[in-house]
Amino acid sequence: MAWYYCNEDDRILSTEELRQEFDMFRSEGSYLDETFDEYLSGCMYQNNGSLIPLSDHLNHLRRELSRVRSYNNPDNDDWIETLTAQISECERYYKEV
Repeated sequence: MAWYYCNEDDRILSTEELRQEFDMFRSEGSYLDETFDEYLSGCMYQNNGSLIPLSDHLNHLRRELSRVRSYNNPDNDDWIETLTAQISECERYYKEV
């Protein structure tokens, strides 16, 4: 199963959850001329949407953590802790792929 990070509301969503959302929108009369794949593509960040493949988001967080650690500044300890927690959360989902 594929996982996505939504930068709009800071959630991690599965393909199945996105499909359920798409089906709900269709039942309300939206996206009637689109397939799920077209809907998903339109939601992706490269198409100005809010979804990022979880692997891309996880790589971004790891680079950010490496950058922040390189400063060796004790004032960044809270930020390092936050990034570490976010990475752990993403890895929990990513391992289910």
